Amino acid sequence: MRMLPLCAVLFLFPVGLLSQSKFDDLKSLQEASDHSFQSMKSFSARFKLCSDMKGKLDTLKAKERNEGYKAVMEIWLAQWNSRVTDLKEQKKKLVDTLYILMEQRARGDAEKYHPLSTIEKFVPEAPLEKQEGDLVRVSRSYVVRMVSRFLKHIFKFKVIVEATALLNDQTSGIDKSTIED
Repeated sequence: MRMLPLCAVLFLFPVGLLSQSKFDDLKSLQEASDHSFQSMKSFSARFKLCSDMKGKLDTLKAKERNEGYKAVMEIWLAQWNSRVTDLKEQKKKLVDTLYILMEQRARGDAEKYHPLSTIEKFVPEAPLEKQEGDLVRVSRSYVVRMVSRFLKHIFKFKVIVEATALLNDQTSGIDKSTIED
């Protein structure tokens, strides 16, 4: 999301309502943080910057008595909240894509394990998700029940798939999969 141009802020909230030094401090803080956010590659660092700025603006807004100054902070606070929402949506989209890849891999491995059988039940278990900085590691088990096409034998086993998503690159991939009888 783009930041509100300074001229729009000045039009909406004339500088006369604010003390000039407070406005200048806020403007420089906002510009420096905005520049840092744009230049950062690390997803976790961007998320932390958003959280820090939200906290700082909330603190300043709570102490401020001037309504014009509070209004400017509200606008910038809304922009930082929007950035947090965008980052969360990016992560969710990437992890959802990862779950789709994991399920496809598990189904493919099951079909290779018993090629003359069809999948009767395929039940995903709760995933184990761990975030380490910009890396999200996911492990998920799938309980599979297959029926032989000819002899009607039943096979039950578990496929465990491990995968990784890189948040800063917006890439994901399967690390490995194993089958347990």
